[in-house]
Amino acid sequence: MIMKTILVPTDFSPNATKALDYAAQLAQMAGANIVIMHVTDLTHASMNENVILPEAFDKDIIDAANEKLNILVQVTREISGQKVDKQLYNGFVTDAIEEAAKENNADLVVMGTLGNAAIKEKLFGSITAKLISHLPVPILAIPLLYEWEIPKNILLAVNHFDEQPSTLLPIIELARLLGATLNVTIFTNEDRAGAVDYLQHKKDIDLFCRNMQHDFPELNIVPAPVYGHNFEDAITNYIAENPTEMLVMITHKRNFLESIFSRSMTRKMSYHTDIPLLSIPV
Repeated sequence: MIMKTILVPTDFSPNATKALDYAAQLAQMAGANIVIMHVTDLTHASMNENVILPEAFDKDIIDAANEKLNILVQVTREISGQKVDKQLYNGFVTDAIEEAAKENNADLVVMGTLGNAAIKEKLFGSITAKLISHLPVPILAIPLLYEWEIPKNILLAVNHFDEQPSTLLPIIELARLLGATLNVTIFTNEDRAGAVDYLQHKKDIDLFCRNMQHDFPELNIVPAPVYGHNFEDAITNYIAENPTEMLVMITHKRNFLESIFSRSMTRKMSYHTDIPLLSIPV
């Protein structure tokens, strides 16, 4: 993935603004363009569907949104030094973001999330989680309280070791761009694993890292297995104990039954992580 275009949806909230700042810093390093988009909901009706709002009401909403977008565009240009455009959509937020990503050939979507800063399932943070494992473009979720710094240590969490090389290209290119060490981890559940599982995971992750290092000798790729009683706590503890500025997870499309009976681990982590989370779709 050569990063050419970064899409940044905004609802003008503090966490969306934090994501835009991160995207601007990243664009400066990558030489990428930025598209800032906002989605309105012009239904022409109030809570009482029999009361029709005047057309001037829509114009006021659009004018106000454009005024805010213009300010964000100007500030982001100054930070990134790159081309920055704005786009205004109307309708359902998730549909509009998916359409904007496709229309702009976005290589990356950067969005805000609340992380541990507030109650989960709230406003834009929940929209970010909903798009994870749904949008066919990598999503970088930026927690509200996270301050920009160049990621020098990236943690790649994998479930298995048969991913196609093309799946890993976004994180490979990002590690190259940032000059970051790529720490590769797999979670071993201590409540369920036997001695054979520990040994097999260690063998698999060592081989995986050796093969990646052979294919990408310019990178520093290090095995970093984690253990614990549940995935979120194990990853959170690793991040607390080891310098880590970005978490990367690979998301697989799941069928209807899978989505009902098991929640996406990547989506769950978007509610817990205090560092940027990059979701790469397969």
